[in-house]
Order: sequence, then structure tokens, then C-alpha cells
Amino acid sequence: MTTSILIMAHAPLASALRECVGHVFADRMDTVAALDVQASDDAQTVLQLARDLRQTLGALPVLVLTD
Repeated sequence: MTTSILIMAHAPLASALRECVGHVFADRMDTVAALDVQASDDAQTVLQLARDLRQTLGALPVLVLTD
């Protein structure tokens, strides 16, 4: 069983961490999503974006990492 990863962090950390994953697991990038959050972002908007990204990862279990 494969577990997907959703990285939620202050911008640009989430995208940078996803890129690091790509260097090691280039063939698994479809199971890793990143959500860069700005300090000024509305919490409800971020939550909806996270839910939307989670759906793009499919039915696999998802590990959510935050800073």
C-alpha cells in the first residue's frame, strides 16, 4: 500500500520540500502535493484548498505534514 503526502507550510517551504522529494523519488511525485500558505491567507480558504489537494491524491491514505 502506498501513502500519499500533503505538505502544508508557509510559502515557499512546502513547494521547496516537494522539490526535495522529487530528487529522491522522482517516480512518485504524483503522490506528493504541496500547499504554500501565506501569512495573510484566510484559514477557511486554506482549509478548502487542502481538501481539494487531498482529493487530487486519490483514495490512498494521506500523511499531512505541516510546519
